[in-house]
Amino acid sequence: MNPKIVHTVLEMLHDRGYDIKDRDDDSIQGIKNDSTIKVYYCDQPKIGIKHINEVIEDMETYNINNGIFIYSGNVSSFAKQLLVDNKKTIQYFNEDELSFNITHHSFVPEHKIMSRETKMTIIKKYKIKEKQIPWIHHSDPVVKYHGGCIGDLFRIVRNSKDGLSVTYRLCV
Repeated sequence: MNPKIVHTVLEMLHDRGYDIKDRDDDSIQGIKNDSTIKVYYCDQPKIGIKHINEVIEDMETYNINNGIFIYSGNVSSFAKQLLVDNKKTIQYFNEDELSFNITHHSFVPEHKIMSRETKMTIIKKYKIKEKQIPWIHHSDPVVKYHGGCIGDLFRIVRNSKDGLSVTYRLCV
């Protein structure tokens, strides 16, 4: 794996709260509380169902909760559907998406996933329904970086000429 990608992945896992447990050339493993995440890398020009099934089988064998699949080639539509449909949580990134850490860019404000309790507090405080919160799409690069799921509430802090601006977005 490219050293730039490894560096970005290590930062991503750190930002998600994982401690690095194991690391070799083709995978990185992290642990947070009772949750385990493993990063898989595939440099094949074409990624099919066989490659994804190997990842799913490895996750089931070693009781891994979450996975990140990084690829350099093209993923078939059937393989992407298998990634979406499987019971385990597997995010997938093209290695180009991880060649630099998007959260370090000057135009990207600070994003943070809020807890369920905080989400309910904000809904009650502003007397709104969940559907009334502005949206951020689950395929947004920053949402993917932080491991956001549909239903998560993001707190976004921007610097403006008047000071700090705090907004919330619901992941859809």
